[in-house]
Amino acid sequence: MQRKYWYLIILIISLVVAIIHGAVITQSPNLFFSWLFVGFWICFTLILFQKLNYYRQFNSPHNTSFFILGPITVGIIYSLWGYFTGLLEWNIFGDFPLYVSFWTLIFAFPYLNYGIFSLYSCFQRYDVVYLGQKAVNARIFGFVVTSLIILLGIISLFFYLIVNALGGFPLTIVHFYPDIMLLLTSMLSIFVLIRYGIFGARPSISEISAVTTRREVGARTPSRTTTSRTTSRTRSTPSGTTRTRSTIRSSSSEAGRPRRTPFAEAKPKISKIVKYLRPKAGTLSLEDFKCIFCFSLPKYPDDQGRGIVVCPNCKHPAHADEFKEWSKSSPLCSRCDATLSATFRRSPQIIPVKTYAQVIRKLLKK
Repeated sequence: MQRKYWYLIILIISLVVAIIHGAVITQSPNLFFSWLFVGFWICFTLILFQKLNYYRQFNSPHNTSFFILGPITVGIIYSLWGYFTGLLEWNIFGDFPLYVSFWTLIFAFPYLNYGIFSLYSCFQRYDVVYLGQKAVNARIFGFVVTSLIILLGIISLFFYLIVNALGGFPLTIVHFYPDIMLLLTSMLSIFVLIRYGIFGARPSISEISAVTTRREVGARTPSRTTTSRTTSRTRSTPSGTTRTRSTIRSSSSEAGRPRRTPFAEAKPKISKIVKYLRPKAGTLSLEDFKCIFCFSLPKYPDDQGRGIVVCPNCKHPAHADEFKEWSKSSPLCSRCDATLSATFRRSPQIIPVKTYAQVIRKLLKK
């Protein structure tokens, strides 16, 4: 049975329970909607785990709007619904003027924590966040989302007054104390914003490329020191004469110098680098040139400044920022499972998107 039918069955069951318990037995709209919220929460949780498992198969980072906005939004909504729920609504702190219930602990707390970690990732782990097919700067995205969460936390302090000001609200408020989960989320958001957003700047892709270029230039600079060593061996021949063999060994750093590849030049010619960047496939198609993490084609000028990294084994491409994120957790290529050296993962060759776009056109014309 397909998953969408399971979701439909779960929603139908929650609706039936809501009608029986909320509309018929207790005649409480709060309970009716609470049971519906339970059904939606179960469906969202199943979808989240399904996506996590899918991304884990490809070793892909979770820098999409679903993973960042989805959990934190669900956590906030279910925390706010704690003011109205008729299920598990008892205040754990009793008469203490702060509110936390089993409802918020079960349905809101896990997603609020996941959301805070996602915001931290926006500032410290991700370079971009994908809104559908569009990539936006992760730090700017983190600033916007964190500011909204802090604003919601402030609003929650006066939530009761706001509801009373509206007048004629159809639902019954079950408590009048500030929700401690929203307060903690707001305080943690402020900490993440200040500590990792304002004072925790990360190097950009252009800076990473500059460091990589400097390392490559340093690796290509030969040393002029050369040492030689002569050894002599003397052995007797059958005729009684002696024969001396001298061996001269020289060592130079030039012997260990890496070979220069065409795309290491300052201004490479496309015709020279095409064969080094051709993905290993029988018949090439556009699918072979899609990023192995986000499955989108490198586009110029949309992806300008991001750069492309090519697997040295299968030659399939990945956006440099996504490769950096993925290489922190796995030493294997996400496409061919080849082991990538620590040197390559630390300082990969970054190809400009404009150059790689020209390579794609060149290869597909053949």
